Amino acid sequence: MRVEPVGQNIQGVVSQICDFLAYVGDFYADGGLYDMGATSRQIVDAFDIYAKRVGYENLALDSVDREGVRDVMIEFFGLKFPNEA
Repeated sequence: MRVEPVGQNIQGVVSQICDFLAYVGDFYADGGLYDMGATSRQIVDAFDIYAKRVGYENLALDSVDREGVRDVMIEFFGLKFPNEA
């Protein structure tokens, strides 16, 4: 799923990003599949950093982007992937 240009449908873009942030949380927040103890704030901040790195226009909001956000959380917040804890 490619993010639509903001000028075309802002509500749709916001909805896609919110769904993606929840998807990231399902993996890396408390109780997630790969529980790293990530907070909502860390997920949002890491997404912002990641999106600026790759460019918002290049986001697909898929597993590649999810792992990119995870890597930012490891880099900036010192979180550990479960097999590295």
